Amino acid sequence: MTEDRIITYFVIIDDLLKELRLREEPQTVISNSEVLTMAVIAHIDFCANYSKALDWLKSFCSHLFPKVPDKSTFSRRLEKLLPYMQTIILKLASLPQVDERYYLIDSMPVKVCENARIWTCKTLKGELYRGYTPGKREYFYGLKLNALMDSKGLIREVHLLEGSRHDIDGLANMSFYSVESKEIICDKAYKNYLMEDILKEEGIVLNPLRSTKESRYEGGWIEYAKRLYRRLAESVFSVLKRFIGMRPYSVSLNGLLVKIYTAVVSYNLYRMWKMNLI
Repeated sequence: MTEDRIITYFVIIDDLLKELRLREEPQTVISNSEVLTMAVIAHIDFCANYSKALDWLKSFCSHLFPKVPDKSTFSRRLEKLLPYMQTIILKLASLPQVDERYYLIDSMPVKVCENARIWTCKTLKGELYRGYTPGKREYFYGLKLNALMDSKGLIREVHLLEGSRHDIDGLANMSFYSVESKEIICDKAYKNYLMEDILKEEGIVLNPLRSTKESRYEGGWIEYAKRLYRRLAESVFSVLKRFIGMRPYSVSLNGLLVKIYTAVVSYNLYRMWKMNLI
């Protein structure tokens, strides 16, 4: 990662955290903005390996980060930002002032471990986290990430639920901030006539994939167009999986949550840089 890119990421993160008016503790030697920027570098260039990222920063970026903490201190400081991560994601994705044509909602599993090692998993406990992916016809153990993304591929809102929860539960938790009078395209898992009617009263058109036998079927060409638009969501999740890591390791649930949220922040910054939006 180039020096200009690191500085750009730091300036954006610093401005967002100043808007939230987070209080810095007087005894700290590094700011929250520096901690979150280090985490973003770790997710983009080191596949969420914090130890390797901190070692690289000490060796090659000491002029940018003169006080690089050890991994334990870094993880504790990052975990303190957990209550603000969803707000940071919302504000970050809203920075490009571009009128959106449509939005997408989709979900992806976040595996904590393989099925054979569920009984040894210490981060999560219980059958509530055992989910099923119909597209791959496989079970997984972990969390389910529900994401609202715009037509540029930026993730606007994220909700993490237990793996066994249905996608409709993730849809019900969405705030749909600044999505008024827009169409939201999603797959069949989000098909719920009652939810569609409720959102329609708020000016939001929920448009899932439909079969030919449904009363709200809109025709073959429209369904084909919706499938084309949904390819963007698959591309977004393929990059996001790399930023989260194959098996996100954490000793606590809060550590796992903040790691996933930081991966989403890293993805949005990465996407905005690639599309020359910042």
